[in-house]
Amino acid sequence: MNRFLFVICSLMLVLLASCGSEKYNVNLYTPKTFTPGKSFPIQIKLSDSKGNPLLGAKVNLVLEMKNMDHGTISIKGDEVGEGEYVGYVDLPID
Repeated sequence: MNRFLFVICSLMLVLLASCGSEKYNVNLYTPKTFTPGKSFPIQIKLSDSKGNPLLGAKVNLVLEMKNMDHGTISIKGDEVGEGEYVGYVDLPID
């Protein structure tokens, strides 16, 4: 489970680093548990500093594990609602 939490924290850092000079709000939603070998959703909600949803954003998520060279996992986030984006990932963890 610690690996999973680290992956999520890394994901948040990547999202925050890619936001540029404008202030954006990034809310991350993931399942509380996951089953190895099965895909699960990673959903984010993006809004500007006034709380307005960001529409039509190109969302790419990159997951990697610190201190373990398992490579990276890239996920394309698809818009599913106003400012809401979801991507599915299958973590290769035993």
